[in-house]
Amino acid sequence: MLSGNVHPKPDGFEVDGSASTYPIAGFILPLEEWKALTKEQQISLTMYAESKIDFIRQNAKGYNLAPLSAPSYEQELYAIKHIADDAWYVGTATEDGGELYLDHKLVQGEGAWNHDYAKDGVTASDFRK
Repeated sequence: MLSGNVHPKPDGFEVDGSASTYPIAGFILPLEEWKALTKEQQISLTMYAESKIDFIRQNAKGYNLAPLSAPSYEQELYAIKHIADDAWYVGTATEDGGELYLDHKLVQGEGAWNHDYAKDGVTASDFRK
């Protein structure tokens, strides 16, 4: 597994790294659902993920997992409000004991790819060819 728990909102998105200088929005779905999609549908899903960045910026409070009382709350809110256009990925997660765990980042925006030390998945530009 790539990381710890993921906490997607009802729309399937979560924001990783909101306490960092480069937060990344992830759309999370089960691997079986991803595999059931045609390549055209997968490409459409990546375009949808990319298109959600502005919505996430405008609704940053809904994607900030820090409690209001946390000293980092305002910093994390600011980071989410300024998330880069290409800071997104589509990834899969598995459930274990009621918790979701990120398995793979399947397709990433160029900015997310450039900030991913593991280089998991492929860039959107390569995937959409």
